[in-house]
Amino acid sequence: MGKFLSENGAPKENPFFWVQRFPEPMPTNYNGKDIPGDKELFIAIYHGQAGIYTRQDAEDFEMIIKKRFEL
Repeated sequence: MGKFLSENGAPKENPFFWVQRFPEPMPTNYNGKDIPGDKELFIAIYHGQAGIYTRQDAEDFEMIIKKRFEL
């Protein structure tokens, strides 16, 4: 949303309804995806589901970190 605002300026419509159209940001769950070799990954709980997340996502989304992920 911040990128859109910086590139396009303020919305012309009611800001309340404009903000509702933007989806909630989601963390990337690397379970079943290519594992990035340059990031520290953790098994963490997000909305009741365990997954594999970066430390940054786990902290930003206030997840419960269970343990460090190792191959």
